[in-house]
Amino acid sequence: TLAARQSQQEATYQRYAQTATQAGADADPERRDTLLAQGYGQIDQLVAHGVIDAAEGERRKLGLTQDMDNARAITMVAENPAGFVAAVEGGQFPGLPADVQARYRVQANGNLKRAAKERTTEVGNVLKDIRQVRDGGLKSVDEAFLASDAAKAHPDYAETMATLSLANETPELAQMTPGEINSMIAAEKARPVKKKYQ
Repeated sequence: TLAARQSQQEATYQRYAQTATQAGADADPERRDTLLAQGYGQIDQLVAHGVIDAAEGERRKLGLTQDMDNARAITMVAENPAGFVAAVEGGQFPGLPADVQARYRVQANGNLKRAAKERTTEVGNVLKDIRQVRDGGLKSVDEAFLASDAAKAHPDYAETMATLSLANETPELAQMTPGEINSMIAAEKARPVKKKYQ
């Protein structure tokens, strides 16, 4: 019967919408466009067969787009917050209302700040370890890390380089008396600065 066929078409679309939304959560833009186009096609068939009217068809297209964009946004905010911010600025989430985009952007920026803070702490710990090993009269296996941009950008980089410079120039420092160290410090203060970390 007609009612049974219409009911089957509706059920087929509902299953597709759920599957497409899940697949769209981590789909690239081309795959997302394909999923949406297939969904729109099914909605158009529902309208053509009288299962729903044109207004409901448009509501469903908007809803499918919003659901897919929302699923993708949630995934990106958690896994790739910088990519999410760039995608929003590039207009890749047309299905999300402006207030939802703004809320997700705040979350993404918060995730980026937390990640940057964690990275700064990690780098600081490596630099601290390098200084402590050198202060103990040994050479750290992590000293090659000092050539990285992350190390150079850290606030403790200058102190670490100064520690290494001092250890290289005066390896006998650990055996010196306080008076000898004070004399050496006075001489260092009087010496002209040649490098930023001195």
